[in-house]
Order: sequence, then structure tokens, then C-alpha cells
Amino acid sequence: MNPFLYTLISLPIQGLIGGTALWVAAKITKEQLQWKAGFIIALLSSLVSLLPLGGFLTGLLSIGLTLFLLYKWSTVDQIWPHAVILAVVAAICQYAALFFFLSCIMAFR
Repeated sequence: MNPFLYTLISLPIQGLIGGTALWVAAKITKEQLQWKAGFIIALLSSLVSLLPLGGFLTGLLSIGLTLFLLYKWSTVDQIWPHAVILAVVAAICQYAALFFFLSCIMAFR
């Protein structure tokens, strides 16, 4: 498969999964976040992670953008600890969903 086509297909999927995880995490942490805003935050974060920067700079830039956009587009009043907790809970939700789907795939093998 062409790498450009793979990237073009995977970005909206990453936005969908990441946005849903942010929305679920906002519900768990009692913050207000629209699903559409969570999708846009996850999509922009995925786009920033594609930048060809060295070392951990790309990851730090992506996390920084996510925290800043959570601060701007949700009811998070402080980046530390509210936005960080929201991002950590979203990551846990993403890993739980991944584990669930992989378990389902392995069960039907």
C-alpha cells in the first residue's frame, strides 16, 4: 500500500478514535467537551505528530497542542492538573478500547 494513501486513511480514523476517547474522558472527569471539538483536537494532534522533527520534539509538540486546545475549547480552567488528567484518562480509554477490539479479534480467530 502506498504510504501516502495509508496516512490519508489513518488520519481520520485516529481523529475518530482519539476524539471519542477525549469525549469519554471528559464525561468521566466531569468536564464539558463537544465531540466535534475532541475530534478536531485529536486530528490536529495527529497531524502535528507527522512533522519530521528529531527526537521527542514531535511528541512534545503534539502533547502541548492537545493540552492547549483542551484549555481553549473545553471547560478546563487550568492546564495542570485538569487538562493533563483529561489527556491521561483519554489515553487510558484509547488503550482499553484497543485491548477490547484486539481481544474480540483474537476470540473469533
